Amino acid sequence: MTPYGKPERAVVTGGCGFLGQVLVRTLLEKEISVTVTDLPEKEKTLPKRKGLDFQPNVWQGDTERKYDVFYHLAWAGSAGEGRKDGFLQAENIRQTLEALALAKKLGCHTFIFAGSIMEAEVEAAQKAGLSPKGTDCYALAKTAAGNLSRALAKEWGIRHVTGRITNTFGVGEKSDRLICRVMDAWEKGEMPPLTAGEQMYDFLYVTDAARAFAAMGEKGIDGKTYIIGSGKPRPLQNWLEEAMEVTGGKGDFGKIPFTGISLTEQDFDTKELEQDTGFCCRVPFAEGIGRLWHWRKEGRL
Repeated sequence: MTPYGKPERAVVTGGCGFLGQVLVRTLLEKEISVTVTDLPEKEKTLPKRKGLDFQPNVWQGDTERKYDVFYHLAWAGSAGEGRKDGFLQAENIRQTLEALALAKKLGCHTFIFAGSIMEAEVEAAQKAGLSPKGTDCYALAKTAAGNLSRALAKEWGIRHVTGRITNTFGVGEKSDRLICRVMDAWEKGEMPPLTAGEQMYDFLYVTDAARAFAAMGEKGIDGKTYIIGSGKPRPLQNWLEEAMEVTGGKGDFGKIPFTGISLTEQDFDTKELEQDTGFCCRVPFAEGIGRLWHWRKEGRL
């Protein structure tokens, strides 16, 4: 248990995003007041709830009001072509440091940074002697932002905790990431081309991911990087076959080559997160897939 205890007030950047909205709900359910900061036009996506308010991404509120935990989820270009935009990713690094400076101004004792499992993929590629490629800009920027903010947080006396997200999915997601891509194809009656699926993967339903972040805000250890996942990694083909059983979809395994780095089970190890915060996965993968598939079938996209 950390000496900080349960927070009373939190800030969430990117709180109008897929994971951000669920984290905000999770914190409110724990009776933690939340200020969301995001693009001004996204304010309308937030519900009107007691304990919830909004600030544009350029903070215009009272900096005299003190907060406890600052969750930095906002990140442009996390999928698609934006991942290879080096200038965009460099701007994300700058905005991370600005977020930390705001956390300091607001009196936050804790800064939670959202990392990515893709950082581990780039690290593994570097160890294998492979040169970075354009799409690595995203992961490289995440690593740089995490390291720089951790160093500054130490200098400023702020607890810094990183959550390295594996693959989050669930109701509310509108993206071109893997689960959404294959479901797009299945809804059209198509058989999407896939790799052989031998690479190690892990998936976590979005409500569990939000609970993990909330737990880190209360009990995460300063300076640590936690893996946020189910803790039960397995080859991608196994995950997708389970999703196909739920949805009735089909996939053409081995149709396209896998050109990345396959991570090991150790890269997906969630034991430290579980031991330090008490987190455990509650939503089985098949149940989560069923929820998302049903939501899509209802025409919620």
